[in-house]
Amino acid sequence: MKNKQLKRSSTNKILFGVIGGLSEHFEIDTVLARLIFITLLVITGFFPFGIVYLIAVVIMPEDNKKEHTEVKAEEVKTETKEGIKE
Repeated sequence: MKNKQLKRSSTNKILFGVIGGLSEHFEIDTVLARLIFITLLVITGFFPFGIVYLIAVVIMPEDNKKEHTEVKAEEVKTETKEGIKE
């Protein structure tokens, strides 16, 4: 098993990427993770899981997938322009 760090997802997010990051870390379906979270949020009266979510937003670092994707896109554009010049 890989030793992955728990991070907020920058690509699979609705609010802050906490549930997306948890689902990527534990390799479960994101929709299922969100449904479980919303169900527990409603059952517990919003207080405990709402506070846990806000704490997770502050504590969990955001991953850099979005930045890597943008850098790769720029590299492809540069390589394509260089190929045209030749």
